[in-house]
Amino acid sequence: MTTLRSLPALIALALSSLCAPAFAEGELQLGTLVNATPIERHNPSYPVSAAEQLKEGWVFISFCIDVQGNVHTPVIERSSGVPEFERASLKAILRWKYAPARLNGEPVEQCQASFRLQFSMRGLGLGARPAFTHQWKAASRLINEANLAEAKLALDALIPHNNYESAYLAVARARVAENTGDVKQQLSDLRTALMQSESMEKSLRRSVRRRVFALELQQSDWAAAHETYAALADQVDELSESEKNAGAKLAALVTGDTTLATHGELECRCDKANGAPLWSAPLLRREFTFSETSGKIDQIELRCLRHRFSAVFEANKGWRVPEAWGQCTLYVFGEEGAKFKLVEMAPQVAAAEGAASAAKP
Repeated sequence: MTTLRSLPALIALALSSLCAPAFAEGELQLGTLVNATPIERHNPSYPVSAAEQLKEGWVFISFCIDVQGNVHTPVIERSSGVPEFERASLKAILRWKYAPARLNGEPVEQCQASFRLQFSMRGLGLGARPAFTHQWKAASRLINEANLAEAKLALDALIPHNNYESAYLAVARARVAENTGDVKQQLSDLRTALMQSESMEKSLRRSVRRRVFALELQQSDWAAAHETYAALADQVDELSESEKNAGAKLAALVTGDTTLATHGELECRCDKANGAPLWSAPLLRREFTFSETSGKIDQIELRCLRHRFSAVFEANKGWRVPEAWGQCTLYVFGEEGAKFKLVEMAPQVAAAEGAASAAKP
């Protein structure tokens, strides 16, 4: 066991922006926006209990920056599942200070910031422990032999201690889900693997992202598929013709004149003591409504480039997002397992249906 006195030399925390604020060139007529810029960022304290066990992990958080440059309302969207890392991240991020965003020289709230805080142990190197490797290979053999129930038990017994192990465990779990026909779980596991993609070999990382794109299309998760395909831009030459065609069809669908329907389900992707069940996705259209709801849904929230808005959830109510708010991400909060269908209206369809009478937040 490493002594506490030697831990500081081993500990390293990496901070990376996954969704830095940005705005479309076509929106310049709405005013000149200067994005919020960091002044002071405090690294989270590495939890002693995790450090003693040489544990690594990560936390993906979105947050808003107010007109004074203070961070508020952070939301843990996904994490590696270590509660201590989540608590440390929330505590640290609320101490961050920014020069606030400015629109035409005036400070404005900005809510399109998302960061991944990574907890890693410097000096341990990239790779898996021998014990983990032995158990992981045994589980992989069970998957190859179609002993899926035993393979799942073996993988559930594996406790990853570093980001490399966590990434490869997620990929193995996705293989079990694929072979049992659980598309939702497979997609969730592969997304978890991509959140720590720097721990995977380049070829595996690319393969996982391509598989995620295919599953998102299969699930009609249009916003996610749109983002994933954009992330594949640097490897477009490696894509098959069918993948390129799918990307082109998706782009046409997003900008076309048909409504976009996406099914959502609330889930807690972190420890429930530090977060709440939610669903989130970037909006592809300016007008939307909800239908086919089940379970308890409490609230919606729009976190936009130039505004933040929240309201009580109402099914079958139309919402129109002002262009001046910029790009927005929609959040839905409520009880775990609650389901709904998000319907995004094309501008032409919305106009034809009298969108002027729709409720405007």
